[in-house]
Amino acid sequence: MKHRPEYPCTQADVAKLAGVSIGTVSMALKKDIRILPTTRARVERAARQLGYRPDPMLSALVSRRYLHSGRQTLANLALIVDDRWYKAMNTRWIDVIVDGMRQACSQHGYSLEILHLYRDLVHNKQPDKLLRSRGIRGLAILSTTDGQLPLKLDWNKYAVVALGRQPANHLFHRVGPDFFASMDLACTKLAELGYRRVGLVNDMATETRYRYEWIGSIMKESYIRPPRVEVVPPYLPDDFDKDAFFRWVTQYQPECVIANYPTLRGILEEGGWKVPRDIGLALLTQYQLDDSFSSIIHDSERIGMACIDLLHTLLMRGETGQPPTLTETLIYPTWREAKTTQRIRKGFSGR
Repeated sequence: MKHRPEYPCTQADVAKLAGVSIGTVSMALKKDIRILPTTRARVERAARQLGYRPDPMLSALVSRRYLHSGRQTLANLALIVDDRWYKAMNTRWIDVIVDGMRQACSQHGYSLEILHLYRDLVHNKQPDKLLRSRGIRGLAILSTTDGQLPLKLDWNKYAVVALGRQPANHLFHRVGPDFFASMDLACTKLAELGYRRVGLVNDMATETRYRYEWIGSIMKESYIRPPRVEVVPPYLPDDFDKDAFFRWVTQYQPECVIANYPTLRGILEEGGWKVPRDIGLALLTQYQLDDSFSSIIHDSERIGMACIDLLHTLLMRGETGQPPTLTETLIYPTWREAKTTQRIRKGFSGR
């Protein structure tokens, strides 16, 4: 059993006991992914045995020098984007996510590549070889258009985070918007504007992909005391039918519709309801793209930054593949009031 030195223990003492260099000690104690787990364990045992404690002032100085040194990146990360998004909708929201990811990569010392799901990986016979050739150690999987991830990789080679929706056929740690909180915030703000009868309009496929969080959140309004809003039966078809939707509005007469489709404004006015004069409209998944709708805003930049933060944590811990216990980082939304809602009566003063 080695005795602890009488003077404050240094990394040089730990290095001597562990049989490694001082640089290896520094990297191992920071859980740097470049140090083998067996070596890291040996260094940690030596540090405990000697009672080593890092000098916080020295650590801060070294970190500052590192950030301004222009050194090589810790590892390469990749964001996998479903190519089909570019045909399905405006993809400015992806650009905002990428901006946030690049900010966080710069802070942590990573590089980021954008890879397309089908063009670069699914149609590649050896996708693992492609990722290995680019030095990619961490993957962020952006939500796919259909919720499926048709990609065969040796997942144990990578730290992986699902960004947005969780793939239906894989389970990873996840970062994304708080959809339950989105509906709760929408109901709160509509109640403040004086709306009392509200109704959810969405397709069942989207509700399923979002784990029924919107319908679950709006239905809880029926149990809040005192009540904030009255919830009419939701319109959740498998396929949207305009005539059926008009019948739903006529039957239940919601004062405001909460939906996921910007096109619903034109559909309502086609049916004879002026927005917001006759009926209000609030959207649930705006990504800072259109300020003409009253809507829930998801901070895509912050979501992207949180994704890299989580990937960094996994890499520092050496965690790869599909985890036995999942974690989620959910980003709380904000509300933007615009021209598709109006104050119709004095709102509630609080619970």
